[in-house]
Amino acid sequence: MSTDLESTVIEDEKPLISSKVNEIPPCEAGESCNLPTDIVLQSSDGIRFGAHSKNLEIYSDGFPIADSVVRSAEDIILPEDSDVVLLLLRFMHHQPQPDLSLLASRLLIKFANAVEKYGVYSATGVCKVMIGLSVDDHPFEVFLYAQRHGYSSIMDKAGKYVHI
Repeated sequence: MSTDLESTVIEDEKPLISSKVNEIPPCEAGESCNLPTDIVLQSSDGIRFGAHSKNLEIYSDGFPIADSVVRSAEDIILPEDSDVVLLLLRFMHHQPQPDLSLLASRLLIKFANAVEKYGVYSATGVCKVMIGLSVDDHPFEVFLYAQRHGYSSIMDKAGKYVHI
């Protein structure tokens, strides 16, 4: 998996369903996670992640209530790459959260946009703080993130470096 990709635009596409029928992989989001996986999320770069539909329901607003949908053996294809999907899943577990200060700025921005898109509130605050600290590295991308999500203080800070 890469740690820094060039694209910073996060599309508002809805997850797609793949016709691929395979075994559900185990959870990779936590070292000590022993919950059974019951759904597969596939990243845009083809990596399959076993997930827990109940965790997706509890820790985000972007996935349906676990008992409201009919289970399928098909993968749910997400427009985010595998680095972002794995981070999302890590924030959707009852465990210590990853240290976002270790992420490359571009990955942080992609992750922060995905957090907003899927409503992963356990990560929104720390993403805002970390994005605010990365203004010097990527002012334009930070400006776009702040504008898109209504964070005026971050937008003002980034705007000092961006000439539109």
